[in-house]
Amino acid sequence: MRVITEIQPVMSFMSQAPTLPDNFLLCYELEMVSSLVWPINLYVVRRTDRAKQTHKDRRLIKDIVFKLRMKHRGTCKGYGFVCDIDEQTVAVPAEWKIPDTFDHEGYDVTFSHTLLAKATDAAHSAIITGIIREGIKKHFKEHPVSNELGVLWQDFHDRWKELG
Repeated sequence: MRVITEIQPVMSFMSQAPTLPDNFLLCYELEMVSSLVWPINLYVVRRTDRAKQTHKDRRLIKDIVFKLRMKHRGTCKGYGFVCDIDEQTVAVPAEWKIPDTFDHEGYDVTFSHTLLAKATDAAHSAIITGIIREGIKKHFKEHPVSNELGVLWQDFHDRWKELG
């Protein structure tokens, strides 16, 4: 019941607020943070024409790498993730070996390096956040009904919501 007692004051405040915000931030404390460690490969995905890449390119570069993973299933075994780190860098499991590829749908994909991503290393926060995000999405896709939340659905912006 610890959670309920912590939430009740917030809920009473929210009921007194004149309008509710459009977005709510939900968060959970991660335990055993030092155990959150993944060996990963980083790949650089650059436009073949070398035009500047923006935030909008992030989804596209993830799609490109995922397609290459499907094309090279023999060297990209097992379940994994493709996490965008910035406008031109993605992280994948270290077991995946995607060959350097040039002009794949207008992008060049090259291996950068392997590293051990650690939640305790602030420089790895974008990588760890991406891996956890992908894990949560996988969990919701595999468990669309929750005893606590009810039926869940995913909107067009990749956000999970309660149904009903």
